[in-house]
Amino acid sequence: MDFYISLTYKLIKQMNTFSRLLLLTLFGLTFGCKSMTESMFNHNNIQRVEIGSVGLEDVSLFKNTFNSVGFIKLSGPIKLEVTSVSFTNKSYKDFVAAKASQSSNLNIVYKDSLKQKPTYLNIRITDILKLIEQLHEPDNISVKNYLETNGRAGVVMELSIAFSDKLMNEILDATAIFLTQSSETTYQLQLINESGEIKQIFFKNGVTMDYELSKPCWKSSGQNKYKIVELLGSGDKCSSGAYRSPRFIKIKEDYFKL
Repeated sequence: MDFYISLTYKLIKQMNTFSRLLLLTLFGLTFGCKSMTESMFNHNNIQRVEIGSVGLEDVSLFKNTFNSVGFIKLSGPIKLEVTSVSFTNKSYKDFVAAKASQSSNLNIVYKDSLKQKPTYLNIRITDILKLIEQLHEPDNISVKNYLETNGRAGVVMELSIAFSDKLMNEILDATAIFLTQSSETTYQLQLINESGEIKQIFFKNGVTMDYELSKPCWKSSGQNKYKIVELLGSGDKCSSGAYRSPRFIKIKEDYFKL
């Protein structure tokens, strides 16, 4: 991608004004407004992944591997939405493969004949604006810089995970659920019940079955400075004036200097 951006910039410098504007428009439609996210669902033998972690995926012919490179330092809880999903034949096979990969002792029995199928959880971050604010805090400058310079990197914003029946019930019965951080490298679910009691549940207590990696959209915030304005899910498009790479913003800025 960087090669094509660089090549486009060289071509722009050699064109007349009309041709430059035409190419910039076509380039913006192609790269500036497309979704920033690649769908990361349907992984094979997934290893344990935590929601909120930052990293990138190595894709091979036989499997995809998520490489976590860091964690966003949270100054406060981030609101989550949790929904219960019934197992199907396919998702149960995914669970069995993930369980073996993560060396978990979690036991879930699934049969087509069962009237009431076992369930797993889909967890997603809903307070996206607060998470983006965190990314611009001084404590997260290295994470933001990594996202800025590596177009393949993103943030895990959604997770499919299975827990024991006991933990599942506790999570689903909670009045509110948040993502919190107990150390620089450990996230957990924070449950708040009707009486105000707080409980922590660690992701390592479950089996991660799948995840979605969202990538940032960028806008200029000054000369050679860029800010994240969106973290998008699969199939979404950057809003008007936002782009998948700060490099494209720089091309536009440099063009108007010519």
